[in-house]
Amino acid sequence: MFIKTSIFTALFTFFVLNLHADEFSLENIISLIETNNPDKALTLIENLSVEKELESELFFMAGQKYFLKKNYEKSLFCFEKADSYKNKEILEWNKGLCFFALKRYDKAFYYLEKNILSDSSEEEILLAANAGYMSRNYEKALVLLEKKDFSDKKEEKLNLKSEILFFLKNYEKSLEVLEELLKIKPYNNLYFNNYIKVKKALKKDTKADIYMQKIIEKDYEALLNLNEKNSFLRLFYYKKLKPKNYYQAAGLYYNLCLYDEALDMIEKIKNPDFDSNFLKARILFIKGEYEKSAELFLSLAKLNIKDFTRLNYFAGEAFLMAKRYEKAIETLSLCTEEKSPFSKEALKLLNILKEEI
Repeated sequence: MFIKTSIFTALFTFFVLNLHADEFSLENIISLIETNNPDKALTLIENLSVEKELESELFFMAGQKYFLKKNYEKSLFCFEKADSYKNKEILEWNKGLCFFALKRYDKAFYYLEKNILSDSSEEEILLAANAGYMSRNYEKALVLLEKKDFSDKKEEKLNLKSEILFFLKNYEKSLEVLEELLKIKPYNNLYFNNYIKVKKALKKDTKADIYMQKIIEKDYEALLNLNEKNSFLRLFYYKKLKPKNYYQAAGLYYNLCLYDEALDMIEKIKNPDFDSNFLKARILFIKGEYEKSAELFLSLAKLNIKDFTRLNYFAGEAFLMAKRYEKAIETLSLCTEEKSPFSKEALKLLNILKEEI
């Protein structure tokens, strides 16, 4: 994401740094901000007696520095304090960036959408549209994507557009966009899986898709050796060999987005192990059976101390989607492992939950 500044801020900094005074001087405060010490600067700004416009300029500069340091809460605090900043469009855009980084997508979309102009860049439009997608403002996000012809970011635009059209249940249009994407990158696993997903929604044949089979049948072994890490190519090689057990069959169906078939395979396993139950929990989440998914993740967490934090995070996320907020808070609060990235994500969700409830 890209934080915005203004010519006024640059000229202001240049002017003030030519002054000399004590600790509470503008020179000292700006120097603290510029030398990555915004905490000290913030304390001084709040105790500084200056005009509102000048105070807002200082808060704005501090907000920029906090954003670059990825302290988005303090960055937002500073931008909200800068309410008399001269350039309202830039101020609001930066607020939107903070809300987006904090995963508060409704407010992010509010600020980003209103500041998309005719000369906005492809990156800016994509960011605003993504906020719309994440906040389920699908129609408005789609309007943003059509504001200009994309060149450098055309692929990203088409990918987002296909997802939005899918959630709007405009499956035919979504399929058209995905076919265009697959012409750009025919071996992309994400695009292919989405293609299968949309075809399934249209109740079209997904098991023997002519479009994808033509790609594979060109030179099967050569394509496979081209990139061994490409799960899309391995998937068809795997299908060619045929699964050796129900779990492998479930994994195959899962990668084809055939979730009901995957669950059928898992149910046939007599003594399902951790991997089988984990896959089942993920599928239940994807299918929108959030409470069942959460309970299964919780049962796995009790048996797997090493994976305790990750499994509780997934359970909390599922409870959140099921709108069982108290249970979500209770579960996410168990994610206390210091070095785990899931603990950090859990804390973000907890902050949002406690603020919204």
